[in-house]
Amino acid sequence: MAKLPKFSTISAAIQAGINNIEKWYEKTGDSGAYFICLALNPNFKTAYTEAAWTPREHKASMHAFREMYHQSLTMLGSATSASDSLPTCDSELAPSKSSTSTYGTAWMENIIKNCRLKDLTDLDPHTELEAYLAAPLTNGIADIVAWWGLNSGPAQYPTLACMARNYLAIQGSAVTAERAFSSGALTNTRRRNRISPDLFSALQLLKGGYCNGYLSAQVQCEMCEAEEAHLGSFLDDLLGNADENK
Repeated sequence: MAKLPKFSTISAAIQAGINNIEKWYEKTGDSGAYFICLALNPNFKTAYTEAAWTPREHKASMHAFREMYHQSLTMLGSATSASDSLPTCDSELAPSKSSTSTYGTAWMENIIKNCRLKDLTDLDPHTELEAYLAAPLTNGIADIVAWWGLNSGPAQYPTLACMARNYLAIQGSAVTAERAFSSGALTNTRRRNRISPDLFSALQLLKGGYCNGYLSAQVQCEMCEAEEAHLGSFLDDLLGNADENK
């Protein structure tokens, strides 16, 4: 955008904004929360960072992610937490007592549930993260929190679901972004709701330049006066040369 001719007069302000974005974007590497929240999105996991980040950045973030996963696993009771929280045969695994259930149906359900119990007992919590990362990406899951609620069982991703509850609750917006939205509402009022997208963008950039000190009315006035003086001098020289050539 800064290189477009129509933004040439504010290209310096645009470039300053880009530099500011890059500065704060680099600071996201100081906290593992950004990467972990992205990795806990089943629509993306680590596919984006593998493609868009440098190998060094991705490897460092993955290392921090694994470290935090193992810390969460320890807090939940290490590798024995899964078997300790399994349902008992007297409760969930007991034969169904539904009024419509026959003895044969209840007997088969009990066998199936006992097989599930064995599978859960053999589950290694340390492989949970690798299983999640190796699973195919989901497609178009809008409610990520609900997805983790449905996949938080002992046979799925209990530790990662706990991490999701902690990390996905972190507020993602910042005061600066909220101010930008508020400023946009002041620019595009009901009486100006027919502003074109290009004009709205230009007005927001111009207003942001003035508010953040990248542009100054006094400096612009001095620049206009200098341009007028330069133009006047050029016209005087041009007219003088024309008179001499007569």
